[in-house]
Amino acid sequence: ADDVAFVEASASGPLALVRRARQVLAHGLAAGHIDKAVHRTIEIKLGTLNDLCGASEKILRSPSPPAYTRHTSRVLLVFLFVVPMGLLDLDLPVHFLVMASAFITYLLVGIEEIGGELEEPFR
Repeated sequence: ADDVAFVEASASGPLALVRRARQVLAHGLAAGHIDKAVHRTIEIKLGTLNDLCGASEKILRSPSPPAYTRHTSRVLLVFLFVVPMGLLDLDLPVHFLVMASAFITYLLVGIEEIGGELEEPFR
């Protein structure tokens, strides 16, 4: 119950867990339950975990630039407008051109939506 309250009271849950793990590790060393070499190895691993948590927090707090998102959407729109004109040179039946253009539009708009979600992975 104390551990849960400790994590909930902190601004960053993952960093609070790393801090709590370090406290438990230090207590284990002081009580003689953990060898110094093992303590040092685990402490190094916890330091690496702390760095990775910090980097993840930075990604979480950094918004993607709205100009970038708008620009990619506009480029996609222009490309999708030009695709049917490019398919006209293939001398295919009109119904096939419409279906091919719709399919290409569906695929690329779907990829653009997935990209939008990947820009902000923690939201």
